[in-house]
Amino acid sequence: MEMARIVVLACVMQLLLISTMMFMQGFLLTRHVVNATSTCSVPEGELGDPIPPMGQTKTPCVPGCWQSASFKKAILLVVDALRFDFMWYNESLGADKAPPYHNRMVQVHKLLSKHPENSRLYRFVAHAPTTTQQRLKGLTTGSLPTFIDAGLNFASEEITEDNLIDQLLHCGRNLTVLGDDTWGSLFPRSHVASQLKEDTVLFVLGDHGMTRTGDHGGDSDDEVTAGLLAYSPELALRPTLKTFPSSGTGSQGKEDNDQRATVVAQVDLVPTLALLLGVPIPHANLGLVMEDLLVMQHGAKEPDGALQTRLQALALNARQVDIYLGHYQHSGGNFPPKFLERLETLREEVRQAPDTAKKLRAYHAFLMEAREMCEEVWARFDLPQMMSGLSLAVLVLVLAMVLLLQKELRPVGVSMVVLTVLVTVAAAAAGSTQFIGLGLAATVGVAIFVLHVSRAGHVHIPHFSFGTVMWCGVALLGLAGLSNSFVVSEDRIWAFALASAVCLEALHTSLATPGLSKGSNGDDVWKQAKRTQRHVSVCAAAVVVVAARCSSAFWKCREEQNWCQPNHLHTVMPGLPQDARGPRLLWAAAAALVLAWAPCKWLAHCGNANGSHLSVQIARVGPWLCSALTIGFWALQAAPLERLDTALLAYVVLPPRFLFAVVAVSITLILMTPHLVYQVPPTATTTTTTSQLEVMVPQLVRALQEQQEHRRRPPVVYGLATAVSAPCVLVAALIVPLLSVLAGDGATPALVLLVVCQAAALLLTAAATASSATSKNDLIRGRGALVWFIISIYGFYLMGHQPTLPSLHWTSAFVGFREHSTTILPAIMIAINTYSSHILVGLTLPLVILAPLALPAIFPSIKNTSMEGLGRGELLLLDNVEATHSALWRTSLSYISLHAFKVICTMVAALVLRRHLMVWKIFAPHVIFEAAGLVVTCVSVLAGNLIFLCVFKKVDRWTEELSRKHS
Repeated sequence: MEMARIVVLACVMQLLLISTMMFMQGFLLTRHVVNATSTCSVPEGELGDPIPPMGQTKTPCVPGCWQSASFKKAILLVVDALRFDFMWYNESLGADKAPPYHNRMVQVHKLLSKHPENSRLYRFVAHAPTTTQQRLKGLTTGSLPTFIDAGLNFASEEITEDNLIDQLLHCGRNLTVLGDDTWGSLFPRSHVASQLKEDTVLFVLGDHGMTRTGDHGGDSDDEVTAGLLAYSPELALRPTLKTFPSSGTGSQGKEDNDQRATVVAQVDLVPTLALLLGVPIPHANLGLVMEDLLVMQHGAKEPDGALQTRLQALALNARQVDIYLGHYQHSGGNFPPKFLERLETLREEVRQAPDTAKKLRAYHAFLMEAREMCEEVWARFDLPQMMSGLSLAVLVLVLAMVLLLQKELRPVGVSMVVLTVLVTVAAAAAGSTQFIGLGLAATVGVAIFVLHVSRAGHVHIPHFSFGTVMWCGVALLGLAGLSNSFVVSEDRIWAFALASAVCLEALHTSLATPGLSKGSNGDDVWKQAKRTQRHVSVCAAAVVVVAARCSSAFWKCREEQNWCQPNHLHTVMPGLPQDARGPRLLWAAAAALVLAWAPCKWLAHCGNANGSHLSVQIARVGPWLCSALTIGFWALQAAPLERLDTALLAYVVLPPRFLFAVVAVSITLILMTPHLVYQVPPTATTTTTTSQLEVMVPQLVRALQEQQEHRRRPPVVYGLATAVSAPCVLVAALIVPLLSVLAGDGATPALVLLVVCQAAALLLTAAATASSATSKNDLIRGRGALVWFIISIYGFYLMGHQPTLPSLHWTSAFVGFREHSTTILPAIMIAINTYSSHILVGLTLPLVILAPLALPAIFPSIKNTSMEGLGRGELLLLDNVEATHSALWRTSLSYISLHAFKVICTMVAALVLRRHLMVWKIFAPHVIFEAAGLVVTCVSVLAGNLIFLCVFKKVDRWTEELSRKHS
């Protein structure tokens, strides 16, 4: 039955992860970064010719190597959130009827009226996300930057793709970019335009628009529509110059009947500016050159020459885009087949075009189709898919709640497996376009299954209690994630939540009165036990409160926390001044030694460190050896090796590698033989019966005497009361140095606080359980998942993390390694570093059900005196194996459900606030980190369950063999 529970738990996890993945596919705008550069030798050939290999080395730039420059200088004035209607002058509105933001930029209207052939105002349409960083990337690369540009330099905000700035600098040109987000200088005084020379072009533009409330980041019309003003005395913008109409957002030639302004895409500025200044178009550009800006005064008098200029520019533009699409596919990117087939058809149309006009139309169609394809993949929210993933996640959470409310687990394992396999196989086989149908089908399937389970089993609705209040409080914390200020201050909020939860638990323990008699030892003993439980709970809560208060020293500042003062604890040892490394090393070494001493001391106190068994030797030596390797690594980092001997630098990677090996081998051996008990060799004795019995039944007495002569005394075994928890504690003690070395020396004291909070929470759970238990089964029911969940979130911030990409500890990827040939291993190491609290708390989750049995056996003063046999400790679990497995399963499912609920709340926030000003700055990273945390939590909890079951079975088998030998 225990495997059925594990299967059901794994199925719930799998369904939650699939639903999260479906939501992310619709929400996150992701693309691969192609590390290639346009050079003077590219693009060679015509549209449809073989794609040349990707080039990263720039050849010498020859000015005008693609097309002769039209201007020597360009002035680019970028204004934050400059909407189109701010620049457009509406003559139909009087001064009294115009909104405050209309008809205020009079100089723009005067310039357009006075110089209609030299200036033009465009509706400048951006692509989502409309955040400043992504839009500036689009204005320099010509591509469609998304929230995640998956590339080699993921740790930096630096633009690593080929861009207009690099091209200008490489060709020896200078570009002045002026950005101003103050309303008082939305447009320069008129003398700027009047003093422009013929070799200079002026662009005034907004990087994006904004809503009426001032927000931006989403894809509404107000957010994506900005203004673009182009002016130069050399431009020849004649009304008779028409562009070929196209369909889709950002198509050129599309006239707005009300605004009478040409609509262009924001990325169209990049190829236009590149060709105007005579430099290669950036490699990743998807913009369509603005042909009307390519015709100058001296060329307007020759229609054929102007036509050839436009044709040459479009040919270069199309070839560049074609090469980029080929390189993108070669680097692992995928596009929908229907678009690829359409592009191939358009390539053929270009090759077969009989005249210039049809070739121009074919080039236009190809460029628009290419951009529409990329928009389909990169730059649009998929709302149906987001809703499908969210709906499926909610239904899976409801399913988990129904399973938890059942008094006993019904035989639903096979149905769960079938449902999960079907959804998983469909998810693996489906492309992004099929995820919507998959989500709807899976949602319906899970809904039917929930109804089946709820009807098949008796669902127990719990009464309103103290636990209900705490769960409601956590639910409110999850829903508060809809506030950006809440997300920014989560480190403080979850520390306060942890302190509040343990204080309420201690209060509840102090007030709880078990419904049992006062026991055979009398009223005084019962009162003393109750008093001890109260004192223990209050002291444990006080320890957690102090730890929560001290945790602020380890929090990492995020950009929005202007009150936060950064500290040196988040700086790695090699980045510190030499005089600061010594004190830092001593502080970190002391913390590492405490983390080794504490579990060893506990195991010795419980009697689990006696004897010569292999696991016992690991318990004695393993934590100390791991800590020594960790401290040795920090010592090598602290030493000025670069000044002493460069050959010694090669040895810096050795201690972490030995540590990884020791941890892996030790945990494997422990799971193979988890016997941290010591049996004292028994001594044979004889017994003598009483004379009274000899008189009464002499024959029976003689028979008993003969039997007693061959019987030995019951065996004396050390560590039996903690035989199950001891291997789990030892595994955690070996994992902690691994987390410590990846977290860094500065975060190791924070890891001490996390372990202290866990220990205090276990003591509080034991006291609370003992105070309210009415039977031995109540001790095994499992409680404390709620506090354990809060500790995992609190520990995330305690270890110096924030749900922002810049706060990731990238140096952890190179602990024990100088370089990587793959991205898998560094990604795993960064994940372990980031979610160290989730890993530690998830692996030690079984201790929540073991603590109420182990701690009273070790500290008899806190046990319930009304119950007999509590001194056996965790051996009570062997008397009721079914209740043990049920408690572990319910605790694990409750813990996973809490994390899933928090992820669902972040999904709702990302969906509802997708047009919020801070969606890409706050809410998108938040949902990414929570989703990744759910993955790590599921893996850790599953591993912790399997470790517990492995240890439990082997301890059960060992005790049975011991009983047979001495029966």
